[in-house]
Amino acid sequence: MLAAWCLMYFLFYMDRVNISSLAPVIGKELQLNAFQFGIVFSAFGWSLRAGRDSELRAEATGVDVRRQKWIAFTLAGAFAGMAGGLMVYLKGSAFPSYFDIATSFDVFVMALLGGLQSLNGPIVGAGIYRFLKTMLQTYIYHWNMIVGAILILLALFMPRGVSGVLGSLRDWRLRSRAVPGAVAVKAAE
Repeated sequence: MLAAWCLMYFLFYMDRVNISSLAPVIGKELQLNAFQFGIVFSAFGWSLRAGRDSELRAEATGVDVRRQKWIAFTLAGAFAGMAGGLMVYLKGSAFPSYFDIATSFDVFVMALLGGLQSLNGPIVGAGIYRFLKTMLQTYIYHWNMIVGAILILLALFMPRGVSGVLGSLRDWRLRSRAVPGAVAVKAAE
């Protein structure tokens, strides 16, 4: 997930990045995402979800929640370090001014816009935010107010973000294509 945050940062500051150096970064990003996907859908990932949903139930089923949290924290730190390393590789240096409060807010908005409950949500959010920012800054002086209004509407009507809504639409479309008789036969068996 943190590699996705790094990619969001690249999408956000695409105009300041040397395009020729993107190929190795994108390759490493894809490797990290594959590794993260393996973690999320492994027994470790399922035990983390169980601990997130109900620590008491997870402990009752034999999951050492405290140990799992420590391992998850360590992995998150490792991915943050890798994301920082990729950023330094791409930009050539790192300074505290790169991570001011406005940048942190922008990354937060990207994640909310795309959706926090999927691996591709923050990447989708980064692309949408980058597009919105470019278009709104061109035509509207107080574009931040419009982004704030969009965030409020998003929190009210699409709490899972754009990625969650697209997933729901995909599921609805697949269910609408299903043959009703086939579902009834399977239910009768």
